[in-house]
Amino acid sequence: MNTLRLFIADDEPPARMLLREYLRGMQDVILVGEAENGAESVSLINDVKPAAVILDVQLPELNGFEVLEHLETLPHVIFSTAYNEFAVKAFEENAIDYLLKPYTKERFQKAITKLQERVNTASANLVQVEALSRLLTQLPQLPSNQATNNQATNNQAINNQGTKPQSASSQIPLTRLMVRSGNRIIPL
Repeated sequence: MNTLRLFIADDEPPARMLLREYLRGMQDVILVGEAENGAESVSLINDVKPAAVILDVQLPELNGFEVLEHLETLPHVIFSTAYNEFAVKAFEENAIDYLLKPYTKERFQKAITKLQERVNTASANLVQVEALSRLLTQLPQLPSNQATNNQATNNQAINNQGTKPQSASSQIPLTRLMVRSGNRIIPL
């Protein structure tokens, strides 16, 4: 398991202190920064590029959802707030979890475990996609005008005879590969 780089964004010093306490002693998790308002969160998250953020919804300057809109790269997110009315929107934003304050250390650990599983799955999928992309670059490529000529020949054969000749499929170069990763289909 890789070390999870985590960032905390919460305007309440006691809440940040509690999160640091909950993180203390957790193996494979490192706190890479924290912020007390939305603007500071955007700046620091863009600088340190954590894998995940524990994000309060109600922050001064920019709320948690606005913070996400301003990030260069979206990290995995666990929302942490005292307000339950934002839960649906949080999950619409692909939140890993929604911690309703006050929460116990056990509830926090459960959210971190879920987060680690998601990050590890995403990392494994990325490695597979990168390996397939490298393989694709090693496939022989036909010049683009030859591919166009082959397609025109195939279309003419279909129009003249009403059926596609069997050898036509071998003349069309592979231009795109689709890869299944879990429930997703990824075009390469």
